[in-house]
Parts: sequence; C-alpha cells; structure tokens
Amino acid sequence: GAGASELTRVSITSAFGKPLYLKAIMIGCVLSAFQQLSGINVVVSASNRLFQNAGMTGVWVSVASLGVTCVNLVACLCASPLVERLGRKKLLMIGNLGQGVALLPAAVACVLEAVGGGVSEQVTEVLSIASVGGFVIFFAVAMGPVLWIYLSEMYTNDVKEAASALASALNWVFCIAMVFSSSFMPNSVAFTLFCVISFVAAAFVHVFVLETRGYSVGSSPYFPGVGSGVGPEGGDR
Repeated sequence: GAGASELTRVSITSAFGKPLYLKAIMIGCVLSAFQQLSGINVVVSASNRLFQNAGMTGVWVSVASLGVTCVNLVACLCASPLVERLGRKKLLMIGNLGQGVALLPAAVACVLEAVGGGVSEQVTEVLSIASVGGFVIFFAVAMGPVLWIYLSEMYTNDVKEAASALASALNWVFCIAMVFSSSFMPNSVAFTLFCVISFVAAAFVHVFVLETRGYSVGSSPYFPGVGSGVGPEGGDR
C-alpha cells in the first residue's frame, strides 16, 4: 500500500539526533540491560556454584539446579496469558519487584553469615534455594519473555529494526559481562547486587515505561500520531 511504499527506515545514528526517537531507544536499551543485570544468567549458569557457596554438597547441588530449570520452564508457560491480562508495564513492575523481594532473604542471610552475624549455614542454604526459585519464577513470567514482546511493540516500523538490534546487542554484552564478573563475587555480594538492581528496574519501569497493550501494529505510545491508531489501552502509563 501507499503507507508501506512511503516508509523510510531510520538508522540508529540519525535517530540519536531526534529527541523523540532517542528517548524511546534509550528506554528500550535500558530495559534490555536490566534484564541481564538482574543476574538471571548468573543464577542459571552458575547455580551449582551458588548452591555450593551456600553450603550444599554432593548430589543435592545437581538436584537443586535441576529444580531451578524445571521451575523456569513451568513459569514460562504462565507468561503468555498473564501478559495479555495484566499488560506489559504492570507485569514488568510485578516481575522486577518480585525478583527483588525473592532475593532479599538470601541477600540478608549471606551478608549476616559473611560478617559473623549468627546465621547458620543451614539457614543460609535453605534461604538461598528458596530465593533462587522465587527469583526464577518472577523472571520467567515477566522480564524474560515480556522484554522481547515490548521491544517489538514500542517502536514504529521506521526505526523498529535498528532500535531492536541495538537493544539485543546490548543484552548480549551485559549477559557476557555479568556471567564473567560473577565468578569474582561471593554470594553476599551477588544476591545483594541483583536484589538492588531488580528494585531499581521496577522504579525505572514505573517512571519511564508506557503501556503498549492494545496499540495496533506500527503504532506506539512513544510516537503519538504515528501509525494506524491505538487500541483500548489508549496509551495509559
């Protein structure tokens, strides 16, 4: 149609010179970074080490890691109905807050144990397993799948390809950086850092992220008046 033939792709370099594009691109990139800064790939790839640091031994380390994988799979199956029922922004808020709350008990226990605060190794072990399980559940129903849905919806067609590619590239960069740096982190630092980052991510979503549910293809709340109209969500924050 005429709309398709008139579509002009916007490069990242030219988009950076336009405030409207720049703001949306930065929000997408920060969200993408937060997905990895939450520590999900550290928890999954280094779960054996995390559980060993928490005091587990023998076959129970592998059993706990397998349990984390199973929890992740089951939680992912719940994401699809939730994202349409709650909306993208609300689910991202719930997910990040849930991640922070889930990691808080393990963070406190590991810090107290590290400073000799009277917390037993057994208590730290149990809290670490419970925290990791809760963290994985909240990630799997929110930041895991919803980020990619959101990136596909938040941009108009002229800049979607370039902006999504940049956000994906940053996601990989932060993934590698987090997995590499985690090998130098004791559990007290790792759990505390990931807990704080999850709460900061929730605050970022609350302040900057706009709801995209109900917008038609090619339309976005970040680009008012561009595209083919909006749906029932009407661009509510």
